[in-house]
Amino acid sequence: MSELAAYCAARGCRASAGFTRYEGECGSLVLHAHAQLARRDEIERALGRDQCATDAALILDAYRKWGVELTDHLTGDFSIVIEDRAKGIATALRDHIGSWPLFYSLAPSGKLLFSDDLAALKDAIGDCALDDSYVVSALLGGRRTPLDRTFYQALRRLPAGHRLEVKSGTSRATRWWHPFEHPQLADRSIDSLVEEGRTLLRDAIADRIDATHKTGIHVTGGLDSSSILGLGLPLLRGIGSTAVGFAWQEPANTDEGPRVAAAVKMAGIELHAPKPDLAMLDGLWRQDWASGPSQWNLLHELAVQRAAQDLGVSRIFSGWGGDEAISFNGRGLHGEYLAALRFGKLASLSPRAGLPGLASAVRTGLRELARPRLQTAALSPQNLLSGEALASCSPSPAKDADLRSCRSAMRSILDLGTITARIEDWAMSGREHGIEYRYPLLDRRVMEFAYRLPSGVFRRGTTGRWFFREMMRGMLPDPIRCERSKAEDLRSTALIELVQQSFRSLASEVRDRRNAFARAHYFDMDRLIAALESPPGIGDPALGQLRRAIQFLDL
Repeated sequence: MSELAAYCAARGCRASAGFTRYEGECGSLVLHAHAQLARRDEIERALGRDQCATDAALILDAYRKWGVELTDHLTGDFSIVIEDRAKGIATALRDHIGSWPLFYSLAPSGKLLFSDDLAALKDAIGDCALDDSYVVSALLGGRRTPLDRTFYQALRRLPAGHRLEVKSGTSRATRWWHPFEHPQLADRSIDSLVEEGRTLLRDAIADRIDATHKTGIHVTGGLDSSSILGLGLPLLRGIGSTAVGFAWQEPANTDEGPRVAAAVKMAGIELHAPKPDLAMLDGLWRQDWASGPSQWNLLHELAVQRAAQDLGVSRIFSGWGGDEAISFNGRGLHGEYLAALRFGKLASLSPRAGLPGLASAVRTGLRELARPRLQTAALSPQNLLSGEALASCSPSPAKDADLRSCRSAMRSILDLGTITARIEDWAMSGREHGIEYRYPLLDRRVMEFAYRLPSGVFRRGTTGRWFFREMMRGMLPDPIRCERSKAEDLRSTALIELVQQSFRSLASEVRDRRNAFARAHYFDMDRLIAALESPPGIGDPALGQLRRAIQFLDL
């Protein structure tokens, strides 16, 4: 363990599932890495390296050449810490979208303790006090919590796209990824943009395919996941491999069923649709949200992870997050056109013709321009917090997307951290089942390309996600490519009924143990028990308040 940094692996051999250690020549540089680099040929040429170099060797060579600016030259998925013993500096770096978690703490000695496992880091440090301000903000919901904080005062999260530099016991975190600084691609033809988008996405998938892993792919019947099926399976078959499909619902039993069936038929893929059950949900609520993933993000995916583990699948490709970047639906375009007084363009977005259509589009534009930008101090009246907890701290404001334009919408959504939050939760839970995730639609170059596209390509007339649909023309069956609905009412209804049943089953236990919970003082226990006995339904804001309370309560 070095003077500057220590790899925290409280569970012993778990290091093999997270960071691996690599010592450079002469021992002056030590790398702890969880990485899979993309576009390796470009990095190798820039560094004068041959194709036999490992990712670790390339990262250290990149650090020697570019220092902490190496992230400008690396693409792929990585979470790394570099100890520069000669300079007395430790630098932690997380890729642009946060493919793997990186939690850290500065020990009293000045050492940097870090891990991809928050629970392991907490156990290694010992006595960790909860951060009451963070707890209250997290329980209220509304994206109030700072991206670098955790439930514990002494533990921090390195946000996606950030670097952390530690020297002489002090630390400084800064953002290294600035994708919106580049100008828009205003003078390019649509055909050339569509072709470049296809090439970038195909390369992003190819970079993440590895014949040594048995591969799974999410099959939702949606545009994003189907694009990975359509482009990825031929690449897999080209290296003599194939994939297993995982769906959150059976094709015949949901509103999305016909599209799932169409995706399966197109791909000719083996499909598994494992379902959550009451025992699984009960186990989830008993996990500790404060030192692990949000259980809400695992309601369906945990069943997939268990099934994938049983099948020997170790890597799952997902279309998650694509609709916030390359397959963006054009949110903010009404406000953008209205602010620029482009009334002809604005009217074209309405399904109604003439003045009624223009009036409707203007109203939408006004709502987007007048929408509270980025924050509101209002608290949900359905919150289950105790008066003592609310009085003890001032909750952070809730945040929202800025819809003044498509570009501001995409930027603010990225800054909210919601994309990375699910990635982080799936990574932490997936590690327990030997599974890693890949998100080709969130490839850095694909995202940077998307953020430079002219706003008008994201929506044409009433068709949202227009550009990505054009990218997939000829690649996907039209029933998938042209479908506009994202409804999944039957699946959601079945899930919420199961969630409500699980809450009712907990009510008597919580009532009997109400004075034994160490975290009970955060809640109005009478209201919490009443909510468990009569759980709210889907679409009711009280549901979010209840499930966050149960996720945090120490059952």
